[in-house]
Amino acid sequence: EPDTSWLRRGLNSRLVELFPLLGTNKDWRVHAPCEPLRPSRDEISRNFRSRSSAVHVLVKERRQCASLPVGSPSPLTKEVLAAVRPESARFVKPSWTPLFTGGASTARKEAGAYTAWKEAGASNNTAQPQQQQQQQEQQQQQQQQQDQQQQQQQQQQQQQQQQQEQQQQQQQQQQLQQQQHQQQQQQQLHCVANSRGVVAAQVSQQPENHLGPDTAETAAAPDRPHNFTHLDGPLLEIVRDVTSLEEGYLELREGDRIICLHKGEGEDEEGWSYGRLEHPAGHPAGWFPTSAARLVASGGSIVC
Repeated sequence: EPDTSWLRRGLNSRLVELFPLLGTNKDWRVHAPCEPLRPSRDEISRNFRSRSSAVHVLVKERRQCASLPVGSPSPLTKEVLAAVRPESARFVKPSWTPLFTGGASTARKEAGAYTAWKEAGASNNTAQPQQQQQQQEQQQQQQQQQDQQQQQQQQQQQQQQQQQEQQQQQQQQQQLQQQQHQQQQQQQLHCVANSRGVVAAQVSQQPENHLGPDTAETAAAPDRPHNFTHLDGPLLEIVRDVTSLEEGYLELREGDRIICLHKGEGEDEEGWSYGRLEHPAGHPAGWFPTSAARLVASGGSIVC
């Protein structure tokens, strides 16, 4: 039976459909005084099938609400009864079963499959842009990393090339300097040799006292100065050791005394003098640096 508040709303036709007792003259009703009796946990542990069984308690009592068509028929009751649909119309099987009811019809399966396919497609469609964005971001990151690696490799290669070029330039400069130094040394030796007229032949071993002025000019060796005349000059003392460059030059020690026979003149002989050792008297004459000797008497430079 409905609650009294429902009866006040005036939805009588709908109430008769929901509560058929209101459309009859029966004086009793049946209701469930409590929830169905369900098995306890102990009973379920003993028999697992007992969980699917339940006891429904129904009580038959006298009705409280009067039926709507009781009394003389009135336009209201006629309208109400006319508005009430018959049971065949009320309990007809629906043509379409909602998906949430879990019906077993093929239409529901097809509809469920279609909805599932649609939802899967929608989820895929929503997931595809995200995946594409992620892939694009990953590709961009990879490209950036590759670009950075290429730039680093190019920088390293450039640095290596620059270092190699610098090393080559340094080596070339060193080689040029060595060549120039060697050329200068050779030129100096060549100039000195040419200026002195040095040859492999040694100066005559005969004492120079035996040669007269005329024979000295004609028979003089190429290592002697030009226009050389055999005249004893001043006595000089060597102030430092002098090493012999090659034949035609004297090798002297500090303290040796030498007789200056000729003082160098001109560009070729500048800074050099020609003489012989005081002892032994027969020692061959040769060239020696003028700065390495001083006069024995005055202690000054050579004036010969």
